Amino acid sequence: MVEFEPSSGAVPPHGSVTIAATFTPRLERDINYNVIVNVKNKPSRLTLNVKGEGTAIHEALQLENADGTTVTLAPRQANTLDFGQVRTCMQHLIRNWLRFQDRQPRGLVITAAGP
Repeated sequence: MVEFEPSSGAVPPHGSVTIAATFTPRLERDINYNVIVNVKNKPSRLTLNVKGEGTAIHEALQLENADGTTVTLAPRQANTLDFGQVRTCMQHLIRNWLRFQDRQPRGLVITAAGP
């Protein structure tokens, strides 16, 4: 969840060391906990308070009808939509491959129901 770089080392007297913390949340929630730092020749441990916020993207695709109502499309399954009467010159399957952020190809298929 949190990685420190460097994870160990020496600090010279009156010196300092920059420590980078990389936070990789696994849950969508606020995180707050204490990291114990062991210092050689020091009788007590140091405590470093670490706070972070785990967030996720909640994507949704919605279509708006002519009357202003919206239809939310379901992910990972076929969605049937009625576009009403549509004038088209094509009488075959139209396939348009789309790419999203995860780089996985997704298909958009439009078929003509009439002759």
